[in-house]
Amino acid sequence: MASNTLALHWTEHESWLKKGFSRLRRDEEFFDVTLACGPREIRAHRVILSACSPFFRTHLKNIPHHNPFLYLKGFRPDHLESIISFIYNGEVRIHSEELEEFLACAEELKVHGLPQNRPTQPKVIIKEEEDDFLNDGVPIVPRADSSRKRSFKQEVDEEDMFHLMDHLAGDHSGFALKEEDGRGDASKNKQLDAEIAKLISERDPNTEIFSCLRCPYSSLNKDNLKKHIEARHFLTDGYTCDTCGRVFKTRETLAKHKIKLHKEGEPRDKIMKY
Repeated sequence: MASNTLALHWTEHESWLKKGFSRLRRDEEFFDVTLACGPREIRAHRVILSACSPFFRTHLKNIPHHNPFLYLKGFRPDHLESIISFIYNGEVRIHSEELEEFLACAEELKVHGLPQNRPTQPKVIIKEEEDDFLNDGVPIVPRADSSRKRSFKQEVDEEDMFHLMDHLAGDHSGFALKEEDGRGDASKNKQLDAEIAKLISERDPNTEIFSCLRCPYSSLNKDNLKKHIEARHFLTDGYTCDTCGRVFKTRETLAKHKIKLHKEGEPRDKIMKY
């Protein structure tokens, strides 16, 4: 005798999920990712961010650390907070005069449920160049600035960035930052250096090792640790080569590229460390 199959349907499933997600955030339970924007840090859940944004899904799955820290540079903290609220609650209130900039931020982060049909500009795709790049755990995020006027937009292809060779384990102190390499905006670099310094521990008096405060990485060389933090724990606008126009994730990768391809090496006493 064949048995009957019964279909059980929970009519309030979606509303309970929405309430459950909001409750988890309100009670600050099971957070496993931190988003930083300016002075503000926002805790969230990777699975919820990934379900609502292919941007977060693509990049978070490539970060092995169990509680990653992502620095989203160029976004307004209140807009990022509103985007996260929209992801958890399915709705958010925005002042009409700020709507365009808010939607630009949401488009950069590819948030489901918000308009994604804003006009896009052509992009220059950077292909893998032997071993001149870092295998970065986090991507470059172009700044969401609706007032920015450029003849074209340069972005780093996300898939290429995650297939590049990893040089963090070696000692690359010889590739220090030159004055002109990525320092077109001195205030931006000054702010980045200040944020990097916050993630460096004091030297251990016994081992003389500096440690990263966001992951297990440590080094006897403080400059190497700075390079690690910039490459692994920060999202930036990227650094453009003024010779060929390619965009690089960090200041070090730009300097290495120019030394190798454009023969712009300098004696060490003329190279500035950051």
